[in-house]
Amino acid sequence: MHRVIHTDSLAETASAILDQKVILFPSDTLWGISALNTPQTQDAIYHLKNRPLSQPFIILAKDLDMVNSIATIEPHQQTWIEQYWPGPFTLIFDRKEASGTIAIRIPKAPWVQELLTLVNAPLISTSANLSGHPSPLCLEDIDATIRTRVDLIYTADVPLSNTASQLWDMTQSPPQRRR
Repeated sequence: MHRVIHTDSLAETASAILDQKVILFPSDTLWGISALNTPQTQDAIYHLKNRPLSQPFIILAKDLDMVNSIATIEPHQQTWIEQYWPGPFTLIFDRKEASGTIAIRIPKAPWVQELLTLVNAPLISTSANLSGHPSPLCLEDIDATIRTRVDLIYTADVPLSNTASQLWDMTQSPPQRRR
């Protein structure tokens, strides 16, 4: 039987992530599923959510240095970055070392920033719902299929905005809102 760890320790949560475990975590916006960005964890999350492989995940980054390591930031995009980050805005950029785009957010919440600092790597992230279902507003709203199949649930009581981040495509001129 699969054992799910419940913890209010960011250190324990970071350790699970570094061990390539999949976690449930309250970001500053909604409850999310997060993990290191590896093929193994991506497959696990796609399977867990029953999510189409054509829908990529967003990336949570702790700072601009981390963003610059995975995305190409053009000078004209800098104003948007300064205005909207950190915060509930996911911005789409060109990938740094591959073709295609990547959606990135720098969260403002101190507990998310601390987790990203402890892990010191970008995390894939997606809402903690089955694909096509509403985003959960609290842990109890998360489908039991997800709650019982992740490896760890971060249980600290933290405030959420209960609104998904805005999604802006920075590869368009002018930038286009996608969500």
